[in-house]
Amino acid sequence: MDPANQFTLDMSINHADFFRLLPAAIVPYQSRIKANVIEIFQEQRRVIITLGEEQQRRITGLLSLPRTQVGFAFEQFNDEQRAAFMHRFDRYFHRGGG
Repeated sequence: MDPANQFTLDMSINHADFFRLLPAAIVPYQSRIKANVIEIFQEQRRVIITLGEEQQRRITGLLSLPRTQVGFAFEQFNDEQRAAFMHRFDRYFHRGGG
């Protein structure tokens, strides 16, 4: 498989929030969830998302943020389709700040 079709993101999110935001982020795809592996599909295209263990990123002694490694593996996506999928995914998972 092309390495561009597999990558991992270090996201500041816990599993409960991830699963809460996921349905809107993957429209119009369908999904199947088995534990911490999500299969997203439409026709021949498929994305496998794997959630790593929930962790905490300690910023200071008083502040910590959730942290989860999220793996993506794309099958039958060209570059444009993969970019469109990730653009929508990022838009729904983006957290405001600044």
